[in-house]
Amino acid sequence: MSNILVVDDDEDFAESLAIAIEGRGHTVDVVHSGEAALSMHQRNDYDILLMDVRLPGINGVASFLEMQRVDPKVKVVLMTGHSPEAQLNVAADNCAWKILRKPLDLTEVLKLVEQCTGGCVVVADDDDDFANQMEIVLEALGKHVVRAQNGAQALRHVRTHDVQLLVLDLRMPELGGLEAMEELEKAACALPTIVVSAYPDEIFGASGRLPSNDEERRYFQKPLDAHELLQAAQQMMAAPATKADSGARL
Repeated sequence: MSNILVVDDDEDFAESLAIAIEGRGHTVDVVHSGEAALSMHQRNDYDILLMDVRLPGINGVASFLEMQRVDPKVKVVLMTGHSPEAQLNVAADNCAWKILRKPLDLTEVLKLVEQCTGGCVVVADDDDDFANQMEIVLEALGKHVVRAQNGAQALRHVRTHDVQLLVLDLRMPELGGLEAMEELEKAACALPTIVVSAYPDEIFGASGRLPSNDEERRYFQKPLDAHELLQAAQQMMAAPATKADSGARL
């Protein structure tokens, strides 16, 4: 059972959403402004917050950023009907857990709520087709998937999310996968990582062989076999955590 806060100035919508979530056995509080959301967040330990972007007073994005300043790993799902893309980009860049478009797909909302008590999987790849495929495969494990377009975004997600597994492409803009792994090592963040690349020389190296797998890393050449990826993900997320929590020092 999870503890959830719904924030929306449409009182009928907020109550209806709360009733649907409570029907799954969760505890739900409802408020109707950004200021009230900030106050409730300070007083309660919520597993997830479902918050509209357009709110009276402090809007949803500004409220999320303030919450994150105090609690970097706060889980906020932003809901929006007609919000400026610039606002949503700010939220995405600062690692909002999810941005949902209204009218909501209730099935998707309930799935997010079910996932909220566990960690997430970060898929870092600028190839949208590949990332979409990985999202489908990994969600089959019941995990929330967070996307990153480059290594820098992946590191921000590690800092602000409870990450159980990182899927990391080696060739990405701004910061590649190899550099991202080096940053994780500097921070002593032993995060289970599936390393992928479409370029054999990058992943095979001079030896012409895949690097040896260990409990923290698995190596795959694209295109990936979905069954092998799923099997590796299950094994790595089932292994005891070592130093993954130290990602907060990134």
